[in-house]
Amino acid sequence: MHGVSAGEDSEDPSGITSAVPSSMRDILQANRGSLTALDFQVETVASGLMESGVFSQRDLEAIMTPRARGERVRVHYLKLEARINPGNFKQFLAVLEQAGRSDISAKLRPLMGTLNEGSRDFAMAMLSEKIYDEDIGKIAGELRKHKIKRNSLGARLGLCEDELNAIKGKSNSPQRRMFLLLRKWNSSSSENQPATFGALYQALADEAEKKVADLIVEHLCKKKCNEVKQGIR
Repeated sequence: MHGVSAGEDSEDPSGITSAVPSSMRDILQANRGSLTALDFQVETVASGLMESGVFSQRDLEAIMTPRARGERVRVHYLKLEARINPGNFKQFLAVLEQAGRSDISAKLRPLMGTLNEGSRDFAMAMLSEKIYDEDIGKIAGELRKHKIKRNSLGARLGLCEDELNAIKGKSNSPQRRMFLLLRKWNSSSSENQPATFGALYQALADEAEKKVADLIVEHLCKKKCNEVKQGIR
């Protein structure tokens, strides 16, 4: 039977919380009771994580230095929060299983799946946002700078040949034409064909312009970051 947690503010010793994790730290905290129990195999797990490259020698020394077992498991848990990430999570699970803690591994594994699903849902929600006029000017400049073929992109966005020819006749400036194309697409937005960041991203990706498509995501991320900054001022 596994023992009592050394953490003062740990949750139910069963180690599972009802909240959906939004970060790796949430996943670890959902099992903090098990990971900080006094009978947790801290020496074996810490050594295994160092051998697998997750912990450094300095990390291991910091964990092993305290004589009190409660302090060792506390330091070990803090190192887990600092070092475990999606890239080495499977290694962490393997080390737990090698240390005889398949019970903890079994609790952690499905939570990672929930985190991945949540990240995908968040990304889809972001990309489903509508493009506005203030976005179009910046995006048009980037598309022109990377010499995106205007008519081909316009066709993928659902504009007809007459609309593309009309845009061509309104300006001799390539960047202005790209701006007018995006504005026309945006004004033609419908429920079936919404003018969203995701739609533009997909059209560029279909044009084999993945690098430029990623710039659309970067623009969106910067925009959302600025909105958050404005909201907390």
